[in-house]
Amino acid sequence: MKQVLKKIFGKTRLFRFLSERRRKLVKALRNLKLRKYFRNYKQIIPGKKIRVGFIVQLYSLFDKQRSLYEMIRDRTDMEAFLFVVPEDDWKEFSVPDDYSDNMFLRNYPEAIRVHKADHSYINLEDYQLDYLFYPRPYDEHLPEPFKSSHMMKTVRCCYIPYAFTISDVFLGNNIYNHFFCNMYFLFMDSKYTEKLMIREMPYNYRHGLQKVMYLGYPPFDIYLGMTGTHGNHTVTWAPRWSFDKESGRSTFIKYGETFLDISSDPSWNYVFRPHPLLFGEVKKQGLINQREMDEFISALDSRSVRTDIKSGLDEILSETDILICDLSTIMISYFLSGRPMIYCDEGIEINQIYRDMMAYEYSAHNIEELMELCRMLKAGNDPKYDARQEYIRNVYGEPGNTAEKIAEALLRNAGESVNG
Repeated sequence: MKQVLKKIFGKTRLFRFLSERRRKLVKALRNLKLRKYFRNYKQIIPGKKIRVGFIVQLYSLFDKQRSLYEMIRDRTDMEAFLFVVPEDDWKEFSVPDDYSDNMFLRNYPEAIRVHKADHSYINLEDYQLDYLFYPRPYDEHLPEPFKSSHMMKTVRCCYIPYAFTISDVFLGNNIYNHFFCNMYFLFMDSKYTEKLMIREMPYNYRHGLQKVMYLGYPPFDIYLGMTGTHGNHTVTWAPRWSFDKESGRSTFIKYGETFLDISSDPSWNYVFRPHPLLFGEVKKQGLINQREMDEFISALDSRSVRTDIKSGLDEILSETDILICDLSTIMISYFLSGRPMIYCDEGIEINQIYRDMMAYEYSAHNIEELMELCRMLKAGNDPKYDARQEYIRNVYGEPGNTAEKIAEALLRNAGESVNG
């Protein structure tokens, strides 16, 4: 229908008006179906351990759920289950039965594979879960039996944002995605997105069918615990994947050769941490071919640069002393560690939180500025260090107990369900 409207009216004000009305109508009709599920979840038995499942797929994003999972796992009044979905094929949106070198299985022996020995899928309903956390708002990357659109019919689905909202440009996936209609609990990343999400689902929120709250953002507790200088002499470059100017153009092509020059200094360690989609996107856009990509990776290898897209972001950032990045949601996480960052600024609009943050970090607009800032920081000259530390203390404070607050919200809701 949207394409029909676009064909008839083009990108006019009337088209935008009709598209918005259509979106609200589709949402209202969808919510009528969803309410019957939300109202009919099984009651939680008083005195029974609350059973909480976590669907996980990309280990690099696990810093959003790690503290909550480990805390619930170790409690006596709750049980935690880690369901591992192998990383999907980004092109085909298929999930192969491949657990080789799986970081979840390596680090969590109790983790449960979603594939059985005969290659069929386990049935999550057998685990009698009370809550089920999703890692990303993208059902298309999950096998059919584990999509939120399927599981929300029988279990209270929950979500912690996999990325902190850096700009309103990204609100489509952070607020307006249909995925969120399937969520019973939405633990938002800021008061700002909490307000927007409540505004997006006023009836369901008002009647307790969906719960939206900001209790803190779990990964922030991790990064606040890293405050200060690490001293590992490591520079990490983390370019984004998209080359779309509106949503934050990647500077991989612009600064690829520059990073090779930076990493030629053997007195420091270097990590190349691209977004997992970058390699495929540069080839798709025709910006680089396979031979050129292989030559670039070989040049990194010759300089002993570690290319790492599998490790957890918290693991990579914990050993980083200087971060070089373009527009990325990891900026705020690294900022809270108190260490210096060089932001490759391409003039993309960012929100107020990020604008305030960047007053205490460094921006490069060209190769010369990037090289000079990197030389300055590697020499131990960080003139914004003291002001940065003070700002972090005053605005973000000490590491909190966000995971415990979320667990208590789950328990409190269970009690309300029983009593109600």
